[in-house]
Amino acid sequence: MRQPRTTVLGHPKMSTVAHADGDASALQEQVWRQLKETGLSDIPSEAFPFDDPFAGTAALFGVESAPMLGPATRFTLKYNKALEAYLKARRLGLETRPVLPGPLTFLQVLGEGHSGFDALRLLDALLEPYAELLERLATAGAQEVQLDEGALVTRSSPAVLRKMAYAYAWLGTLSHRPRLLVCLCSGEAGPALAVLAESKVESVALDFVTSPGNLRALAGVGGLPRKRVVVGVVDGRNGVPVDRPRALATCAMVLGLVDQLVVAASCPTMRPPPVGVPQPEALCLARQIAEHVVNLGNALGASTDVGPPQ
Repeated sequence: MRQPRTTVLGHPKMSTVAHADGDASALQEQVWRQLKETGLSDIPSEAFPFDDPFAGTAALFGVESAPMLGPATRFTLKYNKALEAYLKARRLGLETRPVLPGPLTFLQVLGEGHSGFDALRLLDALLEPYAELLERLATAGAQEVQLDEGALVTRSSPAVLRKMAYAYAWLGTLSHRPRLLVCLCSGEAGPALAVLAESKVESVALDFVTSPGNLRALAGVGGLPRKRVVVGVVDGRNGVPVDRPRALATCAMVLGLVDQLVVAASCPTMRPPPVGVPQPEALCLARQIAEHVVNLGNALGASTDVGPPQ
C-alpha cells in the first residue's frame, strides 16, 4: 500500500522553569526539530506549550476572569498565539499543524464550577472569533488545524450533540479556512462520531489503544468514506513497545472504512508529563513514542498481508 502519513497529537507540556523568552523559544524549537528528526510527516505546533491550554485560550479570546462567566461574556480575538507558533516554525523551515482546544470542550472546561449557568449558551459568541482565528491561519498558509474535543467523549448528552452539530456545520461552511482535524481521544467517541460523520470536518482522530470500541463505532456509522481518520494505535501515555501485529490489523480494518488513514499516537503525548518525570526524560519518552509511530507507519506501508486483530 501507499506509505501512510504519521503524526502525534501534541507534545509534552514544557516546564515553566525555561519560561524566559530565550530559553522558551529554544526549547520549543528543540521539540519541533526532535519530532521532525524522527521522520513524522505531520508535526503539531502547540499554541500554549508552557501554559494551561484552556487558560491560554481564554486569554486569547479576551476572557481574563473566568469566575465572571455569564450571559454577558463576550469573546474577542485579542492575539493569535496559534498563528505566532505556526509562523515561528515556518521560519525554521517546518510545516506544522496548529493545535487548540475545540470550542465545545473549551466552553465546558471554562464553565466548570459555574453552577446555574450553561456555558454552551455562549457558543454563538465564541464561534465568530474562532472563525477569525482559522481564517488568519489559512491566510498564513496553514493547511490543517487540530481542535481537541476530549470533553465530547465523556459529556455527549443530546443537548451537547446538537450544539456540536451546529458548531461544526457553522465552521465547516467557512469559505477560507484550513482543513479541520477534530480530536476525540482518551475515550470512545460514541455518538459524537456520528455527528462528525455528517459534518464538513475533513479529519477525525480516534483512540484505538484504550478504546478499541471505536472500531465498532466507526463501522456503526458506515465508515467515513470521505474523511481522513487519524488512527491512534501507539500508546501516547508511555513508551511501551507496540503490539505490531495487532496495530497493523487494526489499521487494515480502518482502511476499509475510511478515505485516508494517518498512523498516530493515541492521545496528546503526555500533556502534562507524568508526575515525577523530569522534563528531559519526558522529551526523550515523547521522541520514543514518535519513533514507534513512524516505525509502525513504515511497516504498514510495506505490508501486503494484514488480517483482523486476534
